[in-house]
Amino acid sequence: MSVFEMPKPAEAGEPPGQARLRYWVDGGGLLRRLELRTRIGAFAQLDLDPGPVPWISPVPLD
Repeated sequence: MSVFEMPKPAEAGEPPGQARLRYWVDGGGLLRRLELRTRIGAFAQLDLDPGPVPWISPVPLD
């Protein structure tokens, strides 16, 4: 698994691992995780598990 960071220009002097946006890509090139951080320390992480998407009935437009 590879981890990529997307530092903003203001984060240029920060050490590795401190960028606000990071994402994980597996060996096959699939996105597996997104990680977002705010300036005040809030944290969000989304883990992705590729698989079939269930069918959802359409919403009627009445």
